[in-house]
Amino acid sequence: VDPLDGTLNYYRGFNMSAVSISLWKNSDPKIGVIAPVFSNDIYFAEKGKGAWKNDGKIFVSKVNRKENAVLTTGFPIGRNYTEDSLLKTLQNISEYKKVRMIGSAAMMLTMVASGIFDAYEEEDIFIWDIAAGLLLVEEAGGYFFAEKNSSQVKYNVKASNKYLFNIL
Repeated sequence: VDPLDGTLNYYRGFNMSAVSISLWKNSDPKIGVIAPVFSNDIYFAEKGKGAWKNDGKIFVSKVNRKENAVLTTGFPIGRNYTEDSLLKTLQNISEYKKVRMIGSAAMMLTMVASGIFDAYEEEDIFIWDIAAGLLLVEEAGGYFFAEKNSSQVKYNVKASNKYLFNIL
């Protein structure tokens, strides 16, 4: 449970904050619910049953080339900020058409699941920030990769549609 993903956004009145709830079993997401704080929308997914925004089913985009894709990402507090790491990140994001950073991993993943953005990548992000959103992306027809990074609760994550996933 992440009671408020995008805390600074909330504090500053930027409407990209959400409550994020997920159930995982044996490192596999089973249920995910994201409730944006500034709207009445509810995003939810159950393993094998699709992803939904309110009463409508959602799907990832069909963009198949990075140069046409919108990447969403962030720079969490614990991220590696060495010059080499930042140069590697800059090289990666420069391959996309556009890059968006909105300060809430949960909200960014709802937008990938809804086809608004095409890919999400972030290093050293807390599992509770992404747990529900990863299932949303998967159930909306996308894929994700998550590997532990600097601790038991921080991950490097990539999520996108099937076309971009192989080239992320």
